[in-house]
Amino acid sequence: FLLCFSVVSPSSFQNVSEKWVPEIRCHCPKAPIILVGTQSDLREDVKVLIELDKCKEKPVPEEAAKLCAEEIKAASYIECSALTQK
Repeated sequence: FLLCFSVVSPSSFQNVSEKWVPEIRCHCPKAPIILVGTQSDLREDVKVLIELDKCKEKPVPEEAAKLCAEEIKAASYIECSALTQK
């Protein structure tokens, strides 16, 4: 499974461990998971940072995502951006 979350949406990151991993493990317990942080280009975007700050939130740090990948026993963690194609 490719389990994706937006690096500029703390709630989508929270759903990884609270909602999606239990769902995947329930129905496909042996399926490998690759955790994918999307929209990585927006982590430094001023407009996005201002909007997050209004809600007292910050982008998900890459290290936090890597730690989550370890905790959920994901095969790997990657980040990507449709804008930059990286």
